[in-house]
Amino acid sequence: MRTIVFALIGASLAASVASTASKVPAYVIDYAPIVALDENEVLFPADIGKQLLNTIPKVNFTKVGEQLHPLTLNNLNQLNKFGNTSVFLTAKEDVTDLAKEPSWVHGVKPNAQGETVGAISCTIILRSHPDNSSVVDAFYFYFFSLNNGGYVLGVPEDFHVGDWENSVIRFVNSKPTEIRYDALHKTGKRALIFSVRRPRHLCHERVSQHTFYAPPPPPGVPAVNLS
Repeated sequence: MRTIVFALIGASLAASVASTASKVPAYVIDYAPIVALDENEVLFPADIGKQLLNTIPKVNFTKVGEQLHPLTLNNLNQLNKFGNTSVFLTAKEDVTDLAKEPSWVHGVKPNAQGETVGAISCTIILRSHPDNSSVVDAFYFYFFSLNNGGYVLGVPEDFHVGDWENSVIRFVNSKPTEIRYDALHKTGKRALIFSVRRPRHLCHERVSQHTFYAPPPPPGVPAVNLS
């Protein structure tokens, strides 16, 4: 099956790390995963900031935060005062009607180099370990405007606006030692691949649902499923 490559390195990432480049070690960029999108994918990675232009913050279906207009990544945290677990960025348009869904839900199709040109569709969060300075966990987050879980008995299943996926690489002394993939959302299981033989790790993606899973490991490299 043919795939569409989505590389974390390139225009999709450059702008997001420009202001913090000194804080992101080179090895975190060099070993960033490559995502293989399904050839039938239509909901591509999307710009994180532009998503806010197409959504309205609501609590219990009531608009909030109108004084924050325009809502941006710089003031988004101010929505927490309305209820940190109760605020939903709700689409301005109906996204459940596949025949009429707005163009913005389709994101930006990666080019031949795997870049989502004009869209910052991923970000990196680093976690250090004070008790062991040689260990760094790099969380690679990928953003999609819409998750389409399909229909069950004619009813939309698991449609949600704003879909974050991630993979995590643990580095020891600047070298990757293991990678965790999102594997199964509903069961909470994750696949942990111990791999030091691949310069760039490959994540496969399930079409439109964006669940990430790992390819079979190279010979001699164990794979462990964690529940």
